[in-house]
Amino acid sequence: MRPVSFSSTRRAWLTALCLAGALPASAQDAPTPPAPAVLAHTDLVLLQPEALLRERSGSTEALARYVQALQQATVRALEAQFGRRPTGAFLVMAVKPGRRSRAWLDLDSPWPEPLQQTLRRALEAVPPPEVQGGPIVFAIKGSLWGGRVPTRAAPAPQAWRDEARRHEGKLDVAELVLAVWPD
Repeated sequence: MRPVSFSSTRRAWLTALCLAGALPASAQDAPTPPAPAVLAHTDLVLLQPEALLRERSGSTEALARYVQALQQATVRALEAQFGRRPTGAFLVMAVKPGRRSRAWLDLDSPWPEPLQQTLRRALEAVPPPEVQGGPIVFAIKGSLWGGRVPTRAAPAPQAWRDEARRHEGKLDVAELVLAVWPD
């Protein structure tokens, strides 16, 4: 059986119970806890009014399937990565007419750029639903590899913060996305 690392207090407590006969000696050889999920505790964060998202996407079912596919792509892209770094995250997505999508990450703990690029590419490879009348913008908020879920209500990827500063914060989300992702 694979050894488990316990804190010294817990190890002493288990040893004392075993010596007292309250637990069998094998109690110290507890099974290894499962590894944290690649993506867990997710919430969908709407960055535009729900009525506008519904109007532009036409189908809440198609949008729901897209969000599920994004979650699956996240797991596939990250599950084989070495050097897992737990973090809270917003996976921010924008979809423009013509089935074009762009992903931004807002991570609570920094990741190396190649790992971020791997995740962004995986997210952008998921075929988005058709939208009309302008972009739709939303985020998936959650825990990556057991990180703490962000407590912030909304994401603020670095590119968005930089662009908002240039415009003195006078852009709504759709305008901000169009500014950082021109055609």
